[in-house]
Amino acid sequence: MNATSINSISAKRLSWLDDAKMFAILAVIFYHCVPSELTNAGDVKGIIGSFNMPFFMFLAGFTSVTSLEKNTSWSNYWQYVIKIALHLLLPTFAIGILRAILTLDIAAIGNEQWFLKMLFRYLLVFATINWLVHSIITFIHRNKTSINISHRWTYIKYPVFVLLMFFLSKTKLPEFPFYFLFGYFCKKHQVPSIIMRLRSHKVFWPCYIMIMLSTIVLIYSMWALSRGHDFYNEPFWVLYKQYITIYYLFRQLCAFGWILLLLPLFLFLSKKYTWFSYCGSKSLGLYITHTFLLHIVIEPLHINYTNNYMGWISASFVAIALTLASLILIKLFERNKYTHFIFLGGGTSVLKR
Repeated sequence: MNATSINSISAKRLSWLDDAKMFAILAVIFYHCVPSELTNAGDVKGIIGSFNMPFFMFLAGFTSVTSLEKNTSWSNYWQYVIKIALHLLLPTFAIGILRAILTLDIAAIGNEQWFLKMLFRYLLVFATINWLVHSIITFIHRNKTSINISHRWTYIKYPVFVLLMFFLSKTKLPEFPFYFLFGYFCKKHQVPSIIMRLRSHKVFWPCYIMIMLSTIVLIYSMWALSRGHDFYNEPFWVLYKQYITIYYLFRQLCAFGWILLLLPLFLFLSKKYTWFSYCGSKSLGLYITHTFLLHIVIEPLHINYTNNYMGWISASFVAIALTLASLILIKLFERNKYTHFIFLGGGTSVLKR
């Protein structure tokens, strides 16, 4: 990837957003490469787990606003459903089939990419609610009924979405709608632009960062010390049955603290579009390919981490090698329009004849 190509891409994309995506996916890759037998592995994984998936859901909500807002008619809604199915589900099952063939494990087909399947459900439910609400309001206005209803009623889609996903989500995922909607609101109300206008307040931001970090440390410490290292070890319904739902609030506050800390940091630190940013634009492909290579290459090696110090160094090198190998595999898939479409969910022009 040369400088000319990066400059051509930078005109179409936000550097801070792709930098944030790359940071998040690197955290996921490192999380998967750290073996549990290493000393303090639980602490490291717990810290990563407290922000990586909430931050991903925040970014998903932020980047979905434009496409979701267009789904006010049946034709747009149906086109959107097909689009996200091809973009998220097709690569999920295609890479699962490929893994099943290589490992002779048929169960691999349904076990791949849980996050992408969850994200598809979120987008599908939100798009459906958005279309239904707009359709009902449009119908009332067109037929000039006696019911006086304003477009402010479109805001009802937000609590409906949260309640639906709260009860439809399985086990440990019912809090994710809040992160998704937070990202959605930040984009819709141009929060990044507001933050950038406050950039000149040099005294305010160091204090803000210190407060956010202190909040994260305090809340995470309360959770880790009392409930164990796995941040999402116990879903809401388990906590509810045990009459300790306060821990659900703790991890929500901790996740929002991370988001409120990371968003301004990337907005301020990201000066220009770089190779790191470009790799972040491939975050979907990195998520898909790294899990594939992890199961096909890394896990069969059965790496023995006998020395704790060398174990951490080895895990870091494995994470770097896995990232580079994933980028190479993405490039190989992109060389052919059919593999690009099937395994990465891109290049939908293959459908056009």
